[in-house]
Amino acid sequence: MLPGTTEQLHRMEPALTTAHTPTRIYYVDDSGDARSLAVIGWLGIELAQWQSALAGWHDFRRSLHTDPDLDIRADDELHAVNLAAGRGRRLNDAVRTHGEVQKSRYRDVVRRGLETVAKMPGATAGAAFRRTHDIGRDRVGLYTAWIERLNAQHAASHSHALVVVDGDGTEHALRRAHRALQGGARHVIEDPLFVPAHRNHLVQAADFIAHAAFQHLARQPNREPMREWFPEILPDAGPPVAL
Repeated sequence: MLPGTTEQLHRMEPALTTAHTPTRIYYVDDSGDARSLAVIGWLGIELAQWQSALAGWHDFRRSLHTDPDLDIRADDELHAVNLAAGRGRRLNDAVRTHGEVQKSRYRDVVRRGLETVAKMPGATAGAAFRRTHDIGRDRVGLYTAWIERLNAQHAASHSHALVVVDGDGTEHALRRAHRALQGGARHVIEDPLFVPAHRNHLVQAADFIAHAAFQHLARQPNREPMREWFPEILPDAGPPVAL
């Protein structure tokens, strides 16, 4: 190699940069009832804090696994609607001796999960809802309105978002919602990434958020203890947004 060639090549190479372009990953799940209320909840995490947020949720999962009153295994799916009803693997046996006390232990798992979310570094939570007479249609409409709002928020802050949704990949209407965003102003990256909740712990965290928001809005008499968990445990989320 001729003298000076290496130095010249280094000068010609583009400089590597670590300039930060803010990007958040959003985990999304839905809740609601079959008659009049559709709700989505989300957990947004700065990519730089993703590992710490996941570690916090794994610590929470370990605390459930080691709790002798629950018998929740490390790979069990945490589904808020079942826990809120007091349903767990040991419930049938335990209720005969502990009754409502055992049910409340499973319900309290939702509260503990929300407290874990509240402590996650670089994370935000939120929920949106729509009162409706056509749940199937308006769940899609709610998601579409939310993704447009999310895109506008990230456009305003010159940042980007990646969305992970509970699903098996057959929800084509959600793909269309992403693709309908204006190409030149898109700040939501690609289509939604579909992952079944039972395979993803942070989607399960989003399920907790969505269910807590639903209980706050629905005010169900048999779930009175849960009504204020959303505003009390996640005050930074603000109230669920009507879209």
